[in-house]
This record gives sequence, structure tokens and C-alpha cells, in this order.
Amino acid sequence: MDRRSLEDLIALARSPSLTAAAEQRHVTQPAFLRRIRALEDTLGVELAARNARPARPSDPLLKSLPHIEAIARSLTNLERELRHNSPSDEEITIAAIHTIAMVHLPDVMEDLQGALGPASLEVRAADREDCFTAVMIGQASIALYLEAADARLNVDDELVIHEVVDEDVLGAYIGGPAAARGRLLDALQAPDASVPLVALCPSGALGRIVHDALLPVAPCAFHRVASSAFVPAVMSHCMAGSGVAFLPRSLATSAIADGTLLPVPAALSFPEASLDLVMLRARRQQTPREAKAWGALKASLSHRRAAPQTTSITHPPHHSAPATS
Repeated sequence: MDRRSLEDLIALARSPSLTAAAEQRHVTQPAFLRRIRALEDTLGVELAARNARPARPSDPLLKSLPHIEAIARSLTNLERELRHNSPSDEEITIAAIHTIAMVHLPDVMEDLQGALGPASLEVRAADREDCFTAVMIGQASIALYLEAADARLNVDDELVIHEVVDEDVLGAYIGGPAAARGRLLDALQAPDASVPLVALCPSGALGRIVHDALLPVAPCAFHRVASSAFVPAVMSHCMAGSGVAFLPRSLATSAIADGTLLPVPAALSFPEASLDLVMLRARRQQTPREAKAWGALKASLSHRRAAPQTTSITHPPHHSAPATS
């Protein structure tokens, strides 16, 4: 098996569906399935349990996943060792979800550059599961992502170190011209109205929180007018007035300040979810530059940390209609 095969297997094991695994590997689902079937034919082992609905990784694959990830990580470390003849050339890669890459990292890059000196920095934007995988197979030194306390990434503390360094809130927003905002507010307050929703796809961590925890207790019904796993794209649709969107407060702050986004009024009792900003790295010996990057990033993000939020998922007192997505 080559590097691509190992990463295909990791994507299959770590993703919530075959579709999500194919998206992670940047291929169509049929093409991804052909690659998995070719591996099954070569190995003589079932890798995707297709008798389950939806299809899921097989038990042999799940049992071998730590070994597969270790081999992929070793290959990456070997490539790094061969590529970099001097420690001064070491590149530090940070894998971060798009919200963090856009909102948090630009403000701390100066601190990182000061700590690392001439070392090159790469920021790789991806979803939470991809960030974790990048760290586990050695393609990134640090992962940064948002998650709710009751929807943690399933990680083994013997393999990783993870720390909460900041907090955020996932809440409902509207935007667009005054007329569009007025129509949305009217719909939100009408007893039997179906409100347009710009949805975060439930294949992502934040989308699952919206779909599983927030929409079921929202005080109105929704109909989806657009959807994306890319949080900034959902915000763009919301800012155009397409519909209500659930967004991290940190991403919405500047748009609120210039009036292009508005929080859904508190009087409407929309639910919110508290989020933690998490730093994660593999529990292995760090290079001096990796240790400096971890320390500098942790210090900068912790310094930015706001006063603790007490809002978790808030259930509204009444439901005028069931929510759907």
C-alpha cells in the first residue's frame, strides 16, 4: 500500500459517511469506492461494511486504524527528515478549521513569527476531523478547532494532548438589506411561518450541533434555502439576506459591527451552544521549533480568551412548530 491508500483508509475510518470520506479525499464517491474495492481485492479483507446502512468502516479496519495512522505518520516524518537538512529549515504546519483560520490566527501570527524566527509557517484550513487526522499522520504539528462540550472529538489521551484555550458561542443571525431583515423578523415572529434557513451541513462538527441540538428546540419551523459545510459560505449567504444562519460569534463579530449581520433578537428565545477553542498535538517528542510554536500559540490564544460564557444550549419556553432541516 502507498501513502494514498493509507490516507484513503484513514478517511474511511474517521469520516461519518462514505460521502464525507470522498469529500475529504477530494474525489467523487464512486471514484473513492473504486479505490476502496481495489484495496479490498488486493488485501482480501472487507474494509467497508456495505451491509450496514449507511455503509460504515469494517471491524478489521477499525481495529487496525492505530497501526495505519502510525505507518502514515512514520512516512511523513521520514519525508520531513529527508527534506529538511537543517533544523532552521523546519516548516511548522497548523491545521485549523476555517473559522479559526480566518478569525483567530491572523491576530497571533506576529507572536508566532517572533517565537519561531525564520521558520516557515503554513496554515491548512480544513474541517475538524481532517485537522485531527493531519496531526495524527504527521502532516501538521498542531490542530485548532471548535467543539461543544457534549460533542467532543473522540480522541485517545494516550496519543494526543489537547487543551481548551478560548471560548465561543454558536448562535442565530440574520443579514441583508433592511427589507430582507424585516421579512425574516416577521417570519420569525409569525406563529405558522416557515423560516428560510442557510444550513451548515451536518457532515461537519458545527453542522451536527446545529442539526442535532439547536434546530430541534428552535421556536419556529425552517425550510432550507442553501447549505454548505464551509462556515464562511453560510455567513455570506446570511449577509445577503437569504435566511437565518447559525454561526460562531467570533466569525460574526466584525459583520455585526458594520451592520451587515444582526443576532436574532434575544426575545425570540433562540437556542445557542457554547463552544471551546481546542489546541491539539500528538503526544510525541516535539522538535524545538514545534515546542516553541505550541507555547507561543497557546499563550497568544489564551491571552485573547474572553470571560467565561455561561450560555449552553438554551431551550425556549414554547414551540410554535416543529423544526426541520
